[in-house]
Amino acid sequence: MMNNPWRNIAFAALIGFSAIQPVSAHAAETYRVQDGLQAQFHIFFDPQKYRAWTEGKGGLDEATAVPAKLADVPFLIMVAVGDCKAGANGKCNVTADYTVFGPGGEKIVDNPGRRIWTKAAKPKGRIAAFSEDPVSAMLQSSDPPGSYRFHVVLHDNNADTTLEMERVLMLEARQ
Repeated sequence: MMNNPWRNIAFAALIGFSAIQPVSAHAAETYRVQDGLQAQFHIFFDPQKYRAWTEGKGGLDEATAVPAKLADVPFLIMVAVGDCKAGANGKCNVTADYTVFGPGGEKIVDNPGRRIWTKAAKPKGRIAAFSEDPVSAMLQSSDPPGSYRFHVVLHDNNADTTLEMERVLMLEARQ
C-alpha cells in the first residue's frame, strides 16, 4: 500500500473518457463535449517529446506513446479545454476535482478545486486552451500492480457546466 500517495502519484489535471478506457500503445487521447464545454486529456510519457510538441517540433502521437513498462516512468498530465464561457471580466473559470483510485478501488488521491483555465476565452469551435499547469506524475514499481483509475470532474464555473470523465493506466506486476 502507498504510504504517501502524493509521493507516488502527483497530478494536477486529468481528464479522460466517460467510460473507463485503458491506455493503449499509442494513447488515443480522449475528447468530450458537454453543454458546449469541450475537453481533451493528454498523457505525455516523454518530457523531451512534450517540450518539442509544445514548440511545434514534434508529433502528438510520438509524445503520448505509452511505454511497454509503465513502472517508474515519469509522465505529464495535460488538459485542454475549448468553448469555456467568459465571465464579465472576459476570462474563463474552469476548475477540476481530481480523484485517483488504486487497484483495489481505494481512493488514493483526492484533490478538488484545481485551476484548469482562468485566462481569456479562446475562439469558439476548437480545443484551444491548454491547462495552465501540466503536472509530473509517476506510478512506482513499489506500488501495487493493477488498474489505476484517474477520475476528474471538470467545472466551467461561469456556465455552470460539469463534465465528468475517467482514464485507466495499468501498472504491470513487479518482476
